[in-house]
Amino acid sequence: VGESGEALVGGDESYQRYGASLARTLVSSPRATGRLEAAWMDGHGLDRFSRYGVDSFLNRLRGYPAGSLRYDRGLLLRGQASAAPRTGLRVNLFLDAGFLHDPGYGDGPKAYPGLGLGVEVALPRGTLLSAEGGYAFAGRDREGHEGTQALQVTLAKTF
Repeated sequence: VGESGEALVGGDESYQRYGASLARTLVSSPRATGRLEAAWMDGHGLDRFSRYGVDSFLNRLRGYPAGSLRYDRGLLLRGQASAAPRTGLRVNLFLDAGFLHDPGYGDGPKAYPGLGLGVEVALPRGTLLSAEGGYAFAGRDREGHEGTQALQVTLAKTF
């Protein structure tokens, strides 16, 4: 109820999110692989809570901290090269670029490139240790300087 006693009526609070993705895995040998991926996302009626965001698992841009970018439409391009120099060890190189539109930062999309390096090590008893670090060229740190880093370490155990 509002200040004058009338009931407050909300507007149309619905929104739509949609997109498409393409991915291609390239295998040059059992120890060397690559992956190319493109993902396009868009939406209608998105607010700050329903916009897309960079996260740690599904919607990644290497070097950009999770939650640091929120956008209503964009194109993500990802490339990965992997090599397994020995059994139980894999080294990954990542090159990512996002072309994202955040209404708070102007009308057009902005480029967000990132570079990453990762290592995966098989440990005893079905355990996998994965460490991945990245540098974001267009990321901003707390003081407003350009360039951010992110590190993600994951330990997984099969049961």
